[in-house]
Amino acid sequence: MSYDYFKDSNSPSLATIYYGYALLNKHDKNYTLAENYIHKALKLIPMQDIASTKFTYQSVLHDIQVTKLLSENNKSLNKEELETLLKDLNSESDFIKNTNTLIVPQLIIQNNQNLSKVHEKLGNYEQALFYHKKYIEENEKIYGLEKMKQLSNLQSETELNSERTRIKLEEETKRIQLQKEIELKALRFEFEKKQAAAKTDEERKRLLLEEDAKRNEIELSYAYQKRRRNKNTYRRES
Repeated sequence: MSYDYFKDSNSPSLATIYYGYALLNKHDKNYTLAENYIHKALKLIPMQDIASTKFTYQSVLHDIQVTKLLSENNKSLNKEELETLLKDLNSESDFIKNTNTLIVPQLIIQNNQNLSKVHEKLGNYEQALFYHKKYIEENEKIYGLEKMKQLSNLQSETELNSERTRIKLEEETKRIQLQKEIELKALRFEFEKKQAAAKTDEERKRLLLEEDAKRNEIELSYAYQKRRRNKNTYRRES
């Protein structure tokens, strides 16, 4: 659905589009335009804001304002603006602490980082250090969990591959065993006919030795084949 579809309405979907435009312009360092779009998005948030969309948009607004004020292009820092922004960031921090609503972890990290930046610019170095430490702690907590999830997914994938390998080996083993049994039965049938046709005990003994030698040859051949297939299967899976 496009902007043109919603532009003449007050649909919450239009707010989402404005929010997207705000993020794009922030990325392109068009901070004033980004701020304008996020203000438009905020005006369209419903009164019953169950999903805390308003808080998310306000957090992004504060982030845009901090980035704008501290950007290299902004040569003259306005202390009054910084102090107003600090109050907004503190209110945001209080909401995070007291709300029962699930807050996106990245917004908590962002709030601590922005509080640290603004305190530093205002010369409140102890507070700046305090929030910088909180920023690092939250960052490690969240992205440490992500690493654990990745490890868990990797472990699950490894277990799945191992199970596939096991099933494949079982199927190959059954097939090899069946082929071996067929060959041994064919050998037994062949020598039963030869034994029946033998005329002397000496000939029968010779046939028994010959049958035994061929049986051993078949057994060794399939044992080697089984070991080679097992090794190749594990090598492909690893």
